[in-house]
Amino acid sequence: MMRVSSFQDYRLFTTNMGQKQVELSKVWSQIDSGKRVQTAGDDAVAMVSIHNLKQQSTLNQQYTNMADLALNRLGQEETYLKNADDLIQNSKERVQGALNPSLDQDGRNALAQDMQSNLDALFDLANTRDEAGNYIFGGTKTDQPPFFKDASGKIQYRGNDEQRFMQVASSIQVPVNDSGAKLFQQVPNPFGDYRPDYNLSEGSDFFINSTENLKGSDEQYDVEFVKMADGSTGFLAKNSKGEYVPAQKTDTATGALLPPEPQPVDMKNGQLVINDGTQDLARIKFSGEPKVSDDGADKVSIKPGKTIDAFEAMQDAIKNVQDGTNTGNISMGLADLDAISKHLNSVRGEVGTRMQAAETAKEDHADNDVVVKSALSTQEDVDYPTAILQMTMLSSSMQASQATFMKLQGLSLFNYI
Repeated sequence: MMRVSSFQDYRLFTTNMGQKQVELSKVWSQIDSGKRVQTAGDDAVAMVSIHNLKQQSTLNQQYTNMADLALNRLGQEETYLKNADDLIQNSKERVQGALNPSLDQDGRNALAQDMQSNLDALFDLANTRDEAGNYIFGGTKTDQPPFFKDASGKIQYRGNDEQRFMQVASSIQVPVNDSGAKLFQQVPNPFGDYRPDYNLSEGSDFFINSTENLKGSDEQYDVEFVKMADGSTGFLAKNSKGEYVPAQKTDTATGALLPPEPQPVDMKNGQLVINDGTQDLARIKFSGEPKVSDDGADKVSIKPGKTIDAFEAMQDAIKNVQDGTNTGNISMGLADLDAISKHLNSVRGEVGTRMQAAETAKEDHADNDVVVKSALSTQEDVDYPTAILQMTMLSSSMQASQATFMKLQGLSLFNYI
């Protein structure tokens, strides 16, 4: 029996059916995975774009993770700074209580004991560790407590003054810590360029508000208030060598040193200027009135220093509260604690600014990731209605081809005789 179909027809049919089967399998795979482009052969140009978009999405996630970690670190620091300020505020209240003239020694001891508890808590806080066991306030030296007490009981710092950074965006690094040196040893001196040390007469209300080093010298001065010849208030100043400033003059006849000449106090403007006879060296602005009497006169020493150590200031304040006799130094302790509080809150403001930067970067990454994923979906994801229609058409085409081929396979010339 001679068949109408030839071997060539059969081969053409099977090739055609094979191609349709491959196309149908591809469509089935796209529908099953939800991805239109699975290999470079599907769409080479789209595959390059997909690869780049996935890299960008991964980078966005990495930056987001770093921003989250930065926010966690900064949030911890902000909390500890607030706790530190609470301890300082509590100590300020105790110092204010110590200025009560009716307070007896037992009361002063109780206040000093409360302040010592605050100092101990502040010391522990300064040696806080994070969840990984790293000391938070040691700068980049995180493997040992940054603060320790030496043999004399003075609190010392052995960390460094460096910061750790986290990359929260391609061009943004956020500091995630502040060193203990910055927080507790670099507090701006509330009195300016010098630190006062008072030796006041009983009942004196003299208090230094600010000081200015007019020559940038490291010299310190001892000031004693006296009565001038005209009855006004003046002062005598000595340098660290015990020499009067200005220098005493010499009697030309005898060669003996003449008594030192007092310098005037500007009571109207509440200031005095130490002058060596040729130039102004230091300026002191004050409130109250320096006391001079037959029983004694107010004295004050000023030593150069633009910053104060929070721990040392608290130790001095505790000593002065417990002693209770030097109201000038007690008041100075109050000013120191106020300066420490302002400094801590200033750093809290810096921490808040960094947190805003990290949060903004995180939000930018989230917005960018939406755009990236949308573009990725456009390039990569399958269009289900189109794919299903294509699958239906391929299935129908295959079924029709199979039916036609089977029908042709059954044809014979004898059917037409």
